[in-house]
Amino acid sequence: MVLLAVILFILVTLIFVWGRPHLRRMKAQDDMFAARYVQRQQEVLALSVEDAYRQAELLLVNPQKFYCIPLAQPAENFDVLAPNLQALFSRFKTIEAVDTEYFLERELISPFGWDCEESPWRKHQFWQIGAGHEHSIILVKPHQEGVYDTDGTDDDLEEPSYPTIYHWLLMAASDFSL
Repeated sequence: MVLLAVILFILVTLIFVWGRPHLRRMKAQDDMFAARYVQRQQEVLALSVEDAYRQAELLLVNPQKFYCIPLAQPAENFDVLAPNLQALFSRFKTIEAVDTEYFLERELISPFGWDCEESPWRKHQFWQIGAGHEHSIILVKPHQEGVYDTDGTDDDLEEPSYPTIYHWLLMAASDFSL
């Protein structure tokens, strides 16, 4: 019995000693990822609409960054969308960032959360245009260029996450791997 207790004590001690450096490395990697994300977001948000547009257009034709399905034939325009969004969705059915969960989908364009009277989205008349990582939703307001990348909390609804869809595309295509 004593031998079993000693073996258990040694195992717990080894797990504790060996596990700690691994946890520190994981935290350091998380911190580096967050720092890279914030730095890239600041760079993207500092871009003018024209610069963001030019950079996004180059990425949209790069198959290592985006998988795009063009519209087979002209389709109805969504008058509720802002001009840059209308232009993008008049060209593409789907825009999917490679190796991420970010995508825009023409078929998703619809009022979001309007089926519930208490919904904060109903009050602001948000429209869904896509989805992001970890179940985030990509929303816009009628006739406005701002893009909301939200997890559904009210705090995310005050200001757009990105000034235009082009800024959002630049972030969606960014690589933060270590």
